[in-house]
Amino acid sequence: MAEEESARRANILLGEAVLLRARRSREEAIAKCQEALKLLPENPEAFEILGDLYAEGSLWEAALEAYRRALDLAPSRGNLETKIARVVLQKDKTDQQRRLARDLLEGRIPRTRNRSPATAGLLSLLLPGLGQGYNHEWLKAAAIMCLYVFFSMAAIAGTLRVLLSQRASSGPPTLNLFPSIGAFLAPPALWWTLLLALLYIYSAIDAAVRATRSEADETGLI
Repeated sequence: MAEEESARRANILLGEAVLLRARRSREEAIAKCQEALKLLPENPEAFEILGDLYAEGSLWEAALEAYRRALDLAPSRGNLETKIARVVLQKDKTDQQRRLARDLLEGRIPRTRNRSPATAGLLSLLLPGLGQGYNHEWLKAAAIMCLYVFFSMAAIAGTLRVLLSQRASSGPPTLNLFPSIGAFLAPPALWWTLLLALLYIYSAIDAAVRATRSEADETGLI
């Protein structure tokens, strides 16, 4: 008689748990299931409802334990195996996200940064190499800046050499200030100016394209 009363009371509690679950009162529903299990510890339905409640709260370990307990008590319930598989997948996904977050916090994986291609391109148009520095490509930035300085100096030197040559041919003799580098700067000044313009274009395009790549992509870690 007492056993029947316990079963009746447990069923009432489970009914209340279902209603509470429908009302989004998860904690109260869990309490009702646990109370029902105190009356009927071998009730598979109570464990299944409890597993559903834990799964809705993303409590994957508790949900797995409840589902497995229900399956042990009622092996014929095929839907329990499906629920267990679903929870295992969700648990693995959550664990992976937690590991990734921990690695990010510990500095094992660089944080991705969204860089602006427009900003990178404009910086390189302002000064070749600045866009590469914005993208943290320091060696490339240094190389482009060195080329910029060299091409600029060569263009200026070539222009001055031409101007001095013209002045020497049209006026009194003038001391040639560039006797040693004149042979080295054989191309006309215009050629150096064109090379300088090409460097600007390359630097701007390269910086804009590379800005679309995140820091983590560049390192190959993720």
